Amino acid sequence: MLRLTAKATQFGHKTFTSWLIESAGTVPIKRAKDAPDGKVDNTDVMEFLKQVSRTFPFAILGIGNITV
Repeated sequence: MLRLTAKATQFGHKTFTSWLIESAGTVPIKRAKDAPDGKVDNTDVMEFLKQVSRTFPFAILGIGNITV
């Protein structure tokens, strides 16, 4: 099983790209620079990824920094 992550701003649009990202079971990661107050909470996402990793190995690859 492949579990993808993408920045949360890619979700919820009525575009093919957004549909494809969501249909693939991609997990949204919130970025501090996308939040009005600069604060994000990815606790639920990281907990979900920990649960998935107990069954399926995974790697997080990306460009930039994620604030957890």
